[in-house]
Order: sequence, then structure tokens, then C-alpha cells
Amino acid sequence: MSKTKKAVDRASIDDAPAADPEVGTPGLGPGIGDDPETGGKYVELLHRIKVGETTVDRIVLRRPKAKHLRQMDRAKGDVGASLALITALSDQPTAVVDELDAEDLNRIGVVLDFFTSGSRATGRS
Repeated sequence: MSKTKKAVDRASIDDAPAADPEVGTPGLGPGIGDDPETGGKYVELLHRIKVGETTVDRIVLRRPKAKHLRQMDRAKGDVGASLALITALSDQPTAVVDELDAEDLNRIGVVLDFFTSGSRATGRS
């Protein structure tokens, strides 16, 4: 697998992110940062999704609560559980989540692991 750096489309980035999208949240990677509106994280997609007239280039994930984790139990298989959790935390329709590229799904998985591991990439001072 090639390690070429993919550029983040600056036009798709809102004014709100706390982290520089090319640097991201320390420990999580480029294009992943804090979303101050939800208290969660955003992931800039490397592979945009187009469903109907809608184009998605960023997924915002809220911090999960127990009710979201319970939805994973209802899904079949590990991938199904991850997709159910992404749908619940992002408010994206299933049609969008189903079109995630495997590379972007892996990056979102890093955020889900961060949320559920109890670790913080940046501590509070």
C-alpha cells in the first residue's frame, strides 16, 4: 500500500474545527479533529460520498452513550455493529454510511476506538 499523502480540500472545511485538518487531533491522524458543536470528532473523508443530490465529505461523530452501544448488539457481525454505531453517532442515513470507502471506514474506526478506550489524545491542563 502506498504511503502518499492525500490533500484535504480546504473548501470543504468549516470555520469551526479546533484542530488543523492537515495535522488533526494528536494521535488520531490528519483530517480528524474536535467538533466543538457536538463535543465529538470529525473525520474528513478521503473519498467523498455522493448519494442522490447530496455529497458528503465529512462525518461528524458524537461521543457514544450506552444507548448507542446497545444498537451494536442488534446488528449482525462486527462490520454491521460498526456501521450501526456510525449511523447512530453521525446522524447520517444508512445509504451514506453504506457507501463509506474502506479507507475512510478504517479512519472512523480509529475515532470509535478513541471514544471507547477511555484515552484522550490531548489532556486538560
